[in-house]
Amino acid sequence: NQDSMQNVILALCREQYVTLQALAQLISRSPDALRQQYLSPMVKEGLLRLAFPQTPTHEKQAYITAK
Repeated sequence: NQDSMQNVILALCREQYVTLQALAQLISRSPDALRQQYLSPMVKEGLLRLAFPQTPTHEKQAYITAK
């Protein structure tokens, strides 16, 4: 379910920035679906922070847990 997937993503991003490609591989999801269904909403909710907030589509964009 959505909550457990969010918890997995938050755990993976807890201590370091993780790229979209790495997250997608780690949890066996397509990068686009992962970004649309989980990462973008989690950034909007303040759960994740972007490595390059001024450039959301940065080719080396990565995510880290905000709290």
